[in-house]
Amino acid sequence: EFLSMINTITNNARTLQVSDYRSSGWTPIEVDYLGAINITDLVSRGILPMGLTNAQYKTILDSACNRSKTPMVNVPLRETSLISVEPSVAYRLIKASENSAIHKVIEYATDNQIVKVNSVDYSGNIKISAPITMNALTRKIKLVSDLMNRVPNLVSNSDLLIPKASPNENQPLGFYYTGATDITLSNGIAKFTATAQYGCIRNQSPNVFDVVSGNTYYFYSKVKTATTSCVMLLSGIGKDVSIITDNNWHFTSNIFTASADYAGTGVRINDNGTSNFTAIEVDYLGAYNITEFKNAGVVNDTGTLFSRLTNDEIKEQMDIWVQNGFPDHVIHALYP
Repeated sequence: EFLSMINTITNNARTLQVSDYRSSGWTPIEVDYLGAINITDLVSRGILPMGLTNAQYKTILDSACNRSKTPMVNVPLRETSLISVEPSVAYRLIKASENSAIHKVIEYATDNQIVKVNSVDYSGNIKISAPITMNALTRKIKLVSDLMNRVPNLVSNSDLLIPKASPNENQPLGFYYTGATDITLSNGIAKFTATAQYGCIRNQSPNVFDVVSGNTYYFYSKVKTATTSCVMLLSGIGKDVSIITDNNWHFTSNIFTASADYAGTGVRINDNGTSNFTAIEVDYLGAYNITEFKNAGVVNDTGTLFSRLTNDEIKEQMDIWVQNGFPDHVIHALYP
């Protein structure tokens, strides 16, 4: 039996569980699958429409998530890599088949900030869309159709686009700060200045993940700062990587195979200095379990299985995909 519910969360203390509340007469319970979806995230990025009731969102997602049924073709769940375009130029989309509808076009500026989200209109022609004129700031786009079938990031709200509720809307949802001041959040850029050594932004429970001994993990961030002691690491684990501190945006990543279990870690951006603190800006940060990629038979861009690559070779490929978008063959492998 497929079961679901929808609710607006009023605090962060929530877990997903299947329980038997009887006091006696217990019988076996079998669970095929379970999960949770952040509807606010999908709405904020134009993936689901705004203004629906909870019951309407539930109906859409019931159809998309119930594996015993064919998922609804009009629920947007996938995205392309970034595609270069010219600003202020009108483009039309051509469908390759009846089943390849594009639901959204997301426009990005040169720094990967979202400029605009467009709905695609094929009403005048079954194959060719109405013209979509790019914004003057737009330099690249993504075409979105099956976005819920994303490669599973271990960090929720990794793009830092969703703020906390008032009065903490200057902080991204799922994160908190220690030893920090001048905290702001604007268009997905989280900014702070340390007030003491190890001042940081870090994952806030329940937006954390467990590390399993023997599994391989890749984590990353994009940061801009002039402070001389900025590092990226995993809370409680380390694996520190120094961030270039020339006040320009820099992508940083690391990969490792865990030698022990660790519960409740997350990506953290630290100022390890003891004085002369300057602002640190974070565009995004996240992590992936590479062992899941290996088990699913993911291959790199040359067709070599991840299971046959070294960690350094996997890191090189992941750096490309994380910055430019995951190709369909990775999504298909992880969601057969």
